[in-house]
Amino acid sequence: MIRPLSTLAAGLLLLVGAFAAPQPNCDKLDFGRLANGFALDNNLVGMDEWDVDFRGILDKGYAHLALGIFDVYYPVENLKDAKMAETFKELCHYLLALQGDWLDMLEPVSGKLRKPQADLKTLDKWVDGWSTGKLGKLDRKEDLNLLVALKASKKQLEASEALQASFLKGECLGLDRVNAVSSPLILCPTRYEFVRLVCYAGFVFEEERPNYWTDDLQTWIEGRIMDMRAIALEYIDPANPTDVHKGAPMNVRRQDELQQHVIQRAFLSLLQNYYGERIDPALAVGLAINVDIDLFGNDHARLEGDPRGRSTPPREVFVPGGNPNGGTLPPLNADSHWREFEGQFRYIGKLAQNQQNGNTSDQDSQEKLRSFQLIDDDESKNVVIMAPFLGSPAVDKAMPPTDFVGDYLEFFRAYRTVFAQWLRTDAGSSSKDSKERFGKLMMEMAKANKDGDARTFEDLVKLVFEVPLSSSEPGKEDLEGRFLKWLKQQL
Repeated sequence: MIRPLSTLAAGLLLLVGAFAAPQPNCDKLDFGRLANGFALDNNLVGMDEWDVDFRGILDKGYAHLALGIFDVYYPVENLKDAKMAETFKELCHYLLALQGDWLDMLEPVSGKLRKPQADLKTLDKWVDGWSTGKLGKLDRKEDLNLLVALKASKKQLEASEALQASFLKGECLGLDRVNAVSSPLILCPTRYEFVRLVCYAGFVFEEERPNYWTDDLQTWIEGRIMDMRAIALEYIDPANPTDVHKGAPMNVRRQDELQQHVIQRAFLSLLQNYYGERIDPALAVGLAINVDIDLFGNDHARLEGDPRGRSTPPREVFVPGGNPNGGTLPPLNADSHWREFEGQFRYIGKLAQNQQNGNTSDQDSQEKLRSFQLIDDDESKNVVIMAPFLGSPAVDKAMPPTDFVGDYLEFFRAYRTVFAQWLRTDAGSSSKDSKERFGKLMMEMAKANKDGDARTFEDLVKLVFEVPLSSSEPGKEDLEGRFLKWLKQQL
């Protein structure tokens, strides 16, 4: 079912929750009524937990298709809206592009996987030819598999089947997985659809009901139902926080915020599929942000979450110094000084400047590498914080004073984004060596993701890079110390 928020693998960074933001004044939802409404609309009345096949439910009420490692679902009724149909089509393009980016990341060690790359192109061309008019005419009484409903050619059918088989097997990671399952993505274009779906999950799975029927459900932007990731495509409407029929569009501030939100969550699902809890959440989210930048050229997604479980807005993140009991944190400030270039330069220069700002005259050369500056909410005071920020050495770090927490969250978001990019491109002795070691790390983590293998993420980092991830005072003998030295050279 759903994973509890407090589930952590040994040695991972902690789940923060000590500084909860004020939530909208949401009256309690009528969970039972919303669940019954979903059941009536989908002819599910009278079913209990043992009767329910969620994938079967989705197959009958949602347009769906296999796109590589993902099975993508979208409510068929919403496709009658031409704008929503166009958004769905665009998201399918980006889901294919995401997987192409993933193959490119691994190519130095996987080799050129020509067949999957060709299948991605075949499917992308097919999606490009979709008619929003035909999508809008789909009927629940018909087969809603788009490969059937839109009369895909033999070549397109074979490309879809072969691409999913390759990703499930894990060919790009040198694996030969058997009985692996896809990562379902349920795209919910309205708050109403999303909230009712989650309420129905709580209705059916009685033991898990407290995880679904929560007072802040109306603010969620993601929910996990068994192995499925339901993604809301609207925010809560701040003017009408108690009305589940109303939501706020995601692309008001930034024209591609919705698309980046979905791609980031989808990439976390891909990582979850291959690595489970083997990957450090800080690295997972750092990579997801970089994938957004790879595809869009900037970073407009405001929310990140735990790649191993459902997320409840404002959001959950893993940061050193956090509360291991879970909870929520203030939303990231899209207008923060950290976002002035909107991620176009992957925050490298900004983080390097912040490192320099943290230097003081009484520090030695190593301390200057480890120090960073935070500013308070009023931008009138500053405080210096010191690495480590990664791995087990950072687990016991204290959070900064409350007034500095917002800037700390932005700092750590940038820190893990830059570290993930450095790991991909500069952590080795050369660009080629860096890419090969990164690919090997991703492969080793996938191979270790099985029962009986007790190796942690930090064990695998040491295996691949021949030094520990970090230490109490990061330096040249650990990976974080080498990263900090490289960062100092980026100004």
